[in-house]
Order: sequence, then structure tokens, then C-alpha cells
Amino acid sequence: MSFFTGSIRQPQQIRRKSISFAKKEDMDNHKANTTEKHQDTLKQAPNSKIILVLGILSIFPGSFSFGLLGIILSIIALSLASGSQEQIKSTSMQYNTQSLNRLKTGKICAMIGLILSILFFFSLMIYALYFSASLLGEENYYM
Repeated sequence: MSFFTGSIRQPQQIRRKSISFAKKEDMDNHKANTTEKHQDTLKQAPNSKIILVLGILSIFPGSFSFGLLGIILSIIALSLASGSQEQIKSTSMQYNTQSLNRLKTGKICAMIGLILSILFFFSLMIYALYFSASLLGEENYYM
């Protein structure tokens, strides 16, 4: 006399409910479809698209506009990214991996944009000081 006799499935029942795959590719496609469906049900990370766009804009147009636009855009992107990461840590929700990767990529782009913009800004300032001193006729003023 066993306690579990009513809840144990017979081997025939298990075989009927299993999914049979003709090829290994079919099994891989099934796994990919189920993970895509699962990813679609997960929530998007907050502000991930905005952070990515601001991070990219801080590199290219931001660095070539005397560095100021790049500094402003990268600071905005980094502050949004830190706020989004705090929100992700504080909630117990699962987030889409694609949006989390966008968030990380945007943060990295914003850091690169900030560094490039600061370097560009200071190099322009040094050039402006040197050029203004040479216009005044004092060639070795800053050297």
C-alpha cells in the first residue's frame, strides 16, 4: 500500500505528452520561440532607449560642438542610467535582457562621450589661450 499511487503518472501517459522533434534544428527553433515569447512578456527597462540615444549623441555630434553639447548630453544620459539602475534594483520585476543591454550600452557610450567631450573642450581652451596670446604679440606668454 503506497501513499503516492494516485499521483504517479504511468510511463505511457508521459510518452504521449512529450514533444517529438524530427531534427535537432526543430528543437533549437522551439527553444528560441519559447525564450522569445518569454522575453516579450518581460518588462522593458526604464528609459533604456533614451539613454542609448543620448549616449550615442554625446559621442558624435556632442564632441564636435566645442564639447559642451557632448558634456551636457552625457551627464543627462548618465543620470538617467543611474536612476534606472536604482529602479531596477529596487523592484523585484524581471526585465527584458535586450533592454538591459541597451541600458548598459547607452551608459558606456555616455562615458565615452563625456571623456571625449572633456578632452575636446580642454584642447579647444588651450588652443584659444595660445591663439589669443599670439594675437597680442606675446609669443611665449603661456610656455
